[in-house]
Amino acid sequence: MAPKYMISIVMLLLQLLILFKSGAADYIPPAKSDGFGYKAHSINLNSILIEAFYDPLCPYSRDSWPPLKKALHHYGHHRVSLVVHLLPLPYHDNAFVASRALHIVNGFNKSATYPLLEWFFKNQEKFYNVPTRNLSRASIVKEIVKSATKVVGNSYHDSIKNGFNDTNTDLLTRVSFKLLILFKSGAADYIPPAKSDGFGYKTHSINLDSILIEVFYDPLCPDSRDSWPPLKKTLHHYGHQVSLVVHLLPLPYHDNAFVASRALHIVNGLNTSATYPLLEWFFENQDKFYNAATRNLTRASIVEEIVKSATEVVGKSYHSSIKNGFNDTHTDHLTRISFKYAASRGVYGTPFFYVNGFLLPDNGAAVDYNAWRKVLDPLNVNSKMAPKYMISIVMLLLQLQLLILFKSGAADYIPPAKSDGFGYKIHSINLDSILIEAFYDPLCPDSRDSWPPLKKALHHYGHHRVSLIVHLLPLPTAHKATIASSKTQSFGYLSSQGFSVDPDKVGELVVLTRQLVAVGENTGDASGEGGAVVEHDVYHDNAFVASRALHIVNGLNSSATYPLLEWFFKNQEKFYNAPTRNLSRASIVKEIVKSATEVIGNSDYNSVKNGFNDTNTDHLTRISFKYAASRGVYGTPFFYVNGFVLPDTGDSVNYTAWRKVLDPLVGAKKGDKNEESLRFFL
Repeated sequence: MAPKYMISIVMLLLQLLILFKSGAADYIPPAKSDGFGYKAHSINLNSILIEAFYDPLCPYSRDSWPPLKKALHHYGHHRVSLVVHLLPLPYHDNAFVASRALHIVNGFNKSATYPLLEWFFKNQEKFYNVPTRNLSRASIVKEIVKSATKVVGNSYHDSIKNGFNDTNTDLLTRVSFKLLILFKSGAADYIPPAKSDGFGYKTHSINLDSILIEVFYDPLCPDSRDSWPPLKKTLHHYGHQVSLVVHLLPLPYHDNAFVASRALHIVNGLNTSATYPLLEWFFENQDKFYNAATRNLTRASIVEEIVKSATEVVGKSYHSSIKNGFNDTHTDHLTRISFKYAASRGVYGTPFFYVNGFLLPDNGAAVDYNAWRKVLDPLNVNSKMAPKYMISIVMLLLQLQLLILFKSGAADYIPPAKSDGFGYKIHSINLDSILIEAFYDPLCPDSRDSWPPLKKALHHYGHHRVSLIVHLLPLPTAHKATIASSKTQSFGYLSSQGFSVDPDKVGELVVLTRQLVAVGENTGDASGEGGAVVEHDVYHDNAFVASRALHIVNGLNSSATYPLLEWFFKNQEKFYNAPTRNLSRASIVKEIVKSATEVIGNSDYNSVKNGFNDTNTDHLTRISFKYAASRGVYGTPFFYVNGFVLPDTGDSVNYTAWRKVLDPLVGAKKGDKNEESLRFFL
């Protein structure tokens, strides 16, 4: 049972590692899951799954292997499965090379992978830091090639040697490293479930070389129901080349979803071949269990009806077992695990689709058969060709990524007609260029201050090497919060992380706060004759209006978008909260329309004005906000480089810092072996 959890975990891992593939702009989803199966190419979904993260040059990894191997032989691989992931620790100088050798050998002869791993365990001392301190990397690689050849066979010598010149084996090893990093965050008191979550479709095992689709379904969700027929047709088309695992996510706003999901867990425990027929039964009979239809029914009567229906699907002989299943806390536990597992994957609605751990666009909506073919045909060509073909899918994901957030069950959701964001001096993204995504609030001082050095960096590299997309995030975040009496005085700094107070001024702040409360209670305003004043720019009241103006102008003349953004940056003070406190929203809009017209041209005055009466521009600005939230952005500026969030987000990044980030990436694209990029992104 653990296997699926493993596969899911592997996929989840893969998702992270792929996203952050050392920041390369042309990153692609993996053609298969990470990890080496022990004495098996598939994982029995009903077996216990052990995942081991090993460094082939780590003494502790070495010492843990014999007892684990003994335990595996004791139980047999039909009851306990093992998948080993490699974690080349950065303080073991040669661990990456050794791990890469394992990936190379696994690609040629899977049965030789574990013998080679054991060879490394037995001969670790040869590759420790001290013995190899005076050896070149080339000589170490040569020695490893020689040793690996002895283990695998002389006929593989050239293939192993050439493997170290194949960038794909380097990528696979980086993927393994990043995978493990993701799961390092496990809580010390975490107790793993007895089996992996999910139901395999027409299989109890997943071939590690097959394409894996993971679907998150709510059995009472109409969109889940509608997505099933085309997906089922797709599975029948590809056969054993594509595997499916369904995870349940009983949405809390579907009253009976948890009960229906529990029934599926109960039936799956009794007869796995009946799980999908019961799921299809729920899809066909959802109306019986919708909220309105069961509003006046007790939970007991709903359970009774589900037991009766499930019995008809599975067989009358199972009636008592299904009924008793609802009194078994274990089935309740399994259903909770499904919910929590979905949450751990960031799944918040149904259906959600992952392909080899890569989140598919248009989650929350049914994907038709042709769309599935477009996604899977390239992956199905073969492992080596898949990367090239997947570029188009990556672009699709980039373009439609914002669609993922908004479905989340909202009935009034309308997907946007285009991707969010404004390209800087481009109308398309070159997949071979480095992509920077900046999240800006046009009225945020930090956003303003970060723009000149970023602009300088863009001009240095040229848009054919570095591309920029700006996303707008009109947020109620703050710059400096100033608290003053007769003389303005700073007591701290307010940011998205909270208010940091100067320890030496705590006493003064307490006294002043009491004064402010008193003044506010007496006058309804935090100000008075020679008294206290609070700078209210903690919220950007007009950020949404300013952002909407940018969307309006972008729709009229995209070349004017950045000039208008720069105008806002230069004139932020005019639209801060304090200067506009006594102005109506209508007058603020009027002023922005006037200013925007001066930037783009008087002939567009009416168009800009009318744009504020167009609900589409309001919708576009909301999309920008939601897209930022879907990416985990909570302040401005935030920067992503090739999908990888830049450290110290929320602060201005100077030109020198940009050069340190981008130079290694540009060098890597030229074919330079620049290790700096690896150090940065890992």
